[in-house]
Amino acid sequence: MNNFPNNQNIQEKGCAALKIIAFDKENKIEIRELKGINSVIKAMNNFPNNQDIQEKGCEALNSFAFDKENKIEIRNLKGIEPVIKAMNNFPNNQDIQQKGCEALDIFAYNNENNIEIRNLKGIEPIIKAMNNFPNNQNIQKYGCSALDTLAYDNENKIEIRNLKGIESVIKAMNNFPNHENIQKYGKRALEKLQNN
Repeated sequence: MNNFPNNQNIQEKGCAALKIIAFDKENKIEIRELKGINSVIKAMNNFPNNQDIQEKGCEALNSFAFDKENKIEIRNLKGIEPVIKAMNNFPNNQDIQQKGCEALDIFAYNNENNIEIRNLKGIEPIIKAMNNFPNNQNIQKYGCSALDTLAYDNENKIEIRNLKGIESVIKAMNNFPNHENIQKYGKRALEKLQNN
């Protein structure tokens, strides 16, 4: 990826490969040490109009972020922003919307990332994705989960309420009454959002 920064095919395949490699805990650490996180972020920033790179990049960053130190590294390398940009640039791409919601949810399990997502206007694309794809159970599941995680921060609660996120969660729960995770994440999100 570093030797062929202008080859979009290599960048896409590299992001996809790193995502799979990062399933192993030790590999997540090695990817960070070898600057693999930076390579994915560069690919996403260099090719903002390539849907495949954006999708694979979101997937890779999501996979990396299951490591606590990688969450911090992603924020320090400004890796939250390209995920939000991808969601904003491709509002009709359900795969990017799902992968973006997943990644933002995992990133938000760090207090500083949680705040950074709000500062980068990352709550709105989650709610938009939920509203635009009400029948996509994965977007609803990861959207509810992301809003639940983001609602640990009091200012995020206000932002979610102002963006009508409560309504989006209720719609998801009503549309998927038998989906265990949507019900679980939705209920947790609503409990947080209804309390100060």
